[in-house]
Amino acid sequence: VMLIVGLTGGIATGKSTATAWLREQGVPVVDLDHLARVVVEPGRPALKRIVRTFGEQVLQPDGSLDRDALGKLVFAEPGARRALNKATHGPIAWELLAQLAGLFAAGAGVAVVDAPLLYEANMHFLCGHVIVLSTSPDTQLTRLQQRDGLSREDALARVTAQLP
Repeated sequence: VMLIVGLTGGIATGKSTATAWLREQGVPVVDLDHLARVVVEPGRPALKRIVRTFGEQVLQPDGSLDRDALGKLVFAEPGARRALNKATHGPIAWELLAQLAGLFAAGAGVAVVDAPLLYEANMHFLCGHVIVLSTSPDTQLTRLQQRDGLSREDALARVTAQLP
């Protein structure tokens, strides 16, 4: 038996700090943001779906995903965000299940799933427990602006695009 714990929270609420500490304690952490980058690597089906939906303007010259261009599209329009989620959530779920199966096979008694969109992607059903991190809106915006070099307007658009 392996306990799966979901760790979620809005953007810039401290998930990276929490998962770094958990890893230091020897707890295996599956990072869904990392898996989201893996499933959109060149040649992967999710990237092909994204290009079909949003066009080649979301590609870098080398064929990799232009995250900034895609981010501007999806954080400005809820319909675009839904289309992106539809293209990526299935492949991310398969990658997650493969990682969890590997941890289980290796004898892990617990695994933490770091998933900013745990509820939006309906992955909370996999978890025996869920930890939700939060912080004040001002702290969240400040962290996001400093971390990603965003304007206050762009940071606010990203924060409001997620569930509270």
